[in-house]
Amino acid sequence: MSKERMSDMTSYTHLIALNGTGREQLALHLVATTDAQAAEYRDDVLLRLQNAGVPDVVSWQFVPADEDTLTSVVQLDPYFEQFTFIDDIDEFVNLVSDARSLTALDVAHHLVADLDVDDEQVQHVLYYIYATFLVEYSFVPFSANFIANEHGPFEASVAKINRAYDEYRDGFDFDTKLLGSKMEQTLPAVIERVLTWTRENKVGQFSRSRDTPWSVAYAHGAGTPITDDSILRLHRNEQIA
Repeated sequence: MSKERMSDMTSYTHLIALNGTGREQLALHLVATTDAQAAEYRDDVLLRLQNAGVPDVVSWQFVPADEDTLTSVVQLDPYFEQFTFIDDIDEFVNLVSDARSLTALDVAHHLVADLDVDDEQVQHVLYYIYATFLVEYSFVPFSANFIANEHGPFEASVAKINRAYDEYRDGFDFDTKLLGSKMEQTLPAVIERVLTWTRENKVGQFSRSRDTPWSVAYAHGAGTPITDDSILRLHRNEQIA
């Protein structure tokens, strides 16, 4: 960006960081009165995104304007109407980080849409991917809340796939979110290994064996959470070959 004002006729430079990951189009809106201030804002945001583990996830727009309001920018370019604007850097970074994080739905949609997993088996397969990865790499591969029901481990948000898959198909970006992450190679390898094993075994029955995370939770009643601690302690009793 030039050290000179972008235009002698404008008083403000609107900095807009655009992020398109996830189901909601997010944008950060900041207003600078000098080029030096604009550069400081941009560098600060980029550093915070890097520290949050989500670098290179935004594109920048620099918009000169006579007014300091967001409305004036949208009036200049209706393209921005599709975005939900945030004016707090911390909030934006948190929202972008959340949007970039894999969820149970992201992985479940990947299994159903790209890997032809039967939607009746997706719950069991999803659980085995989560548990296998957690035990082998000691960190959570995606956000999930597994509970114990009568059929085995169950992730409530994934039930949406069974009811209305097409309705929820858009906005789940397994490949985009995985790209550049520390799981880019390891998670697909675990998925492939789990799929190979579960297609050759009765995974639903196996996950409900004694002394497994499911059985311990279910002993306290249907709907009891299956905790990460329980998986780390007991997954060996249901571990795939």
